[in-house]
Amino acid sequence: MLGAPVQVAYAVDDVEASAVHFSGAFGVGPFYVAHHPPMTCLDRWGQPGLFCHSSAYGQWGAIQVELVAIEGEVRRGLHHVAHFVDSIDAAVEHLGSRGFPLHMAARTPSGTRFAFCDARTVLGHLIELYEPTPGIQRLYGRVSKASVGWDGADAVRPMPAG
Repeated sequence: MLGAPVQVAYAVDDVEASAVHFSGAFGVGPFYVAHHPPMTCLDRWGQPGLFCHSSAYGQWGAIQVELVAIEGEVRRGLHHVAHFVDSIDAAVEHLGSRGFPLHMAARTPSGTRFAFCDARTVLGHLIELYEPTPGIQRLYGRVSKASVGWDGADAVRPMPAG
């Protein structure tokens, strides 16, 4: 149902400082940073809200790394593991029936949907679900392409538009 993970994400306090540290310690990068991208969300009880966060995206071999700082959340360590799925709704239903309920569903301004299912009691982290839309595939492709032959310079970069 889920397929192989495509991203591992860590909760951090400061995405830029963490990207510099992660890059230097593990050779991951370069990281593209997005501060406070506007996203609407619904929590697992269907209540609307905003998903206020900043993220840095880098590449570590075959997998993307996200460093995420969420407003109002004090947590460090593994935050989520992301998977591409054929249908977010079907995957949420599948995971929910196996004890991993919907934690939050969200949408970017461009319309990209994603959802988090709560696997913290069993795995210690959330499971993020994406459908492989052209927009999300562009992001993954951009991050992966930048890592090819990267020499460690300019470890932190602003997220380009589009």
